[in-house]
Amino acid sequence: MLATHKLEGDFLKKYSVNPRESSYLKKLSKKERELTFKKNLDSYVNHVLEDNVVSTPYSYQLDQNSRIIVYPTGAEVSFDERERGGLYKKGLTDSLINSINHPGRLSFLYSPPGVTSFDNNPDNPYTKIGKYKDGQLYVMYFDGVKINAVAVSISESGETFVKEVLGSLYEEALVKPTEIETISHFISHSFLSGITIDQFLDFHGHHGLDRVIYRNNKDYEFSLWETLDLLRKSFTGNLGVLRGTSFGASSLEDKNLDEDFIIETYKKLIVEYMINNGLKSLKLGGSCGAEEKFSIEQVINRFDNFFNNFSSLDRMLKQKMPKELEEKENKKEGEEACVTCPYCGNKEENRKTAVGYICGNNGCASNKKN
Repeated sequence: MLATHKLEGDFLKKYSVNPRESSYLKKLSKKERELTFKKNLDSYVNHVLEDNVVSTPYSYQLDQNSRIIVYPTGAEVSFDERERGGLYKKGLTDSLINSINHPGRLSFLYSPPGVTSFDNNPDNPYTKIGKYKDGQLYVMYFDGVKINAVAVSISESGETFVKEVLGSLYEEALVKPTEIETISHFISHSFLSGITIDQFLDFHGHHGLDRVIYRNNKDYEFSLWETLDLLRKSFTGNLGVLRGTSFGASSLEDKNLDEDFIIETYKKLIVEYMINNGLKSLKLGGSCGAEEKFSIEQVINRFDNFFNNFSSLDRMLKQKMPKELEEKENKKEGEEACVTCPYCGNKEENRKTAVGYICGNNGCASNKKN
């Protein structure tokens, strides 16, 4: 079993980042590493930072041993057995086989909201996450060469749409006696439709278009109409995803490719995204995104005390920080600046100290707690 980073569960829960990505990348060739990591970073921007309703497109093949291969890199798909009992592998394999046996017809696999691990093992990082707050509906079809797949994020308001799509499979899962059994049924069974992607988009594009399918981390509500439009764009390669952060090829050599490198790269990506979009705070999206907003300073060196003021990444990122944020960061020695008070919304003179939170608004209720 792969070694577990001591804060793996925290990083999964707070940043939707798994440090074990480094172990997976090490199994790949140099070319596969670069292509895979770039795609993962782009996917992170789209799914976690932008929190788009649809994912970037993925393509798969099954080899003669039924191993799931990423097309065109040839890298084998890795599954974490600790996440929901490892049943995703069974469900995805089932869906891919259905697709291959019925070219052009859509196959669906649904991962519902709910518990993230099927055990109470405190060493399981998915136990730390607790629950996924949203569902993921995977849409895929075989084009004769590869299986094309796109995931659609589903909020509670979008469950009726999933029910319409999955039909009897949805009802079969709901009548299971426990939450774990319901989730297990969903993620280990795919649903094969009798229609193509074009027929699917055309059929659902004629009624209920104002229904909300997904509400993202910026409280933007994606209607069914917009979801279908973005689904088509993703499948055709026209989603227009913002590019992820750059990295040198030498970074992916075995000697540099450790779990800390993975964490630093994704944190760098978060900070660059916030700076480029003029954001002083951000709430991450994705199924296990953080429930709270955090500031640039917190990402750099405050969360988990992972970085400190002497780290090279910390210094590099601070050089890119807007001047007013840097002044807030360094204003009080021994105190942590906070851009926005989570209690009253005040943005001036807020601080976090060793003895508690101090809001710059003297009338704020938070100050009465200290």
